[in-house]
Amino acid sequence: MPSRLTKIARLILGCSSLLAVSAGATADELRVGLGVGAAPQFAGSDEYRIIPFPSISYKTEKFEITTRGIGVQANLSQSKYVDFGPIIRLDTGRNDFNDVDDPLIARLAQIDAGLELGGFVGTSYPLAFSEDGRPTLLTAGISAVQSLGGHEGVLASASLGFVKPMGAVTLVGSVSSTYATDKYNQSFFGISAEDALATGLSEFDIDGGVRDVGAGLVISYNFNEKWRLTNIAQYTHLIGDTADSPIVTRGSQSQLFGGLNISYRFR
Repeated sequence: MPSRLTKIARLILGCSSLLAVSAGATADELRVGLGVGAAPQFAGSDEYRIIPFPSISYKTEKFEITTRGIGVQANLSQSKYVDFGPIIRLDTGRNDFNDVDDPLIARLAQIDAGLELGGFVGTSYPLAFSEDGRPTLLTAGISAVQSLGGHEGVLASASLGFVKPMGAVTLVGSVSSTYATDKYNQSFFGISAEDALATGLSEFDIDGGVRDVGAGLVISYNFNEKWRLTNIAQYTHLIGDTADSPIVTRGSQSQLFGGLNISYRFR
């Protein structure tokens, strides 16, 4: 399964769009955050580890750049309720399993790192407005990335959610699902003949399909115009052939992430 850096990347990826929505950035704003989270050791693990959880966003009147995994996405839209743009990030593959508790999983073959390129489209619809003019939003979005090297597969995600401001607090909730191609799934959830020989696990071939479904909640609190505390909880459930992988059956289909991030806005 993914190395520590890959897992950190994917967890930050899964939450970075929520952080960006909850940030409520204004023109010419730089916001930098640091935090800590608890995450599974790898996708399908039932053991957890503590990981760093940073965030960065920079916005001008014409574009906004935010962290997305070990990489960035750029929102090039000029519309208040439509987002779109490119995604560039690094998938670090599977090269470091020395700290995984399961000794069989630790023997799985390495997967090279690869550059992932793609894009995203999102939209939001105002449902109501608060007394200070801030909207409660219904949101939807899709994204897809292709790996150049590494697993050489494609990941595509879709989400539906809401943003609700309540004074100094903002709630951001979402439900989501991720589709992975056969190359991706075989890389991270399959058991090749070589893996079977090294680990004693049964060989397992897996096709592409829906990898997971999930739900997330972000609660952010603005102490003032500069400082913000963000709390994140995210649940992901591995389904289909992914859930049948020997890698997952040795662990858990249920994957949880919880994190705290405190950020400061520079002007």
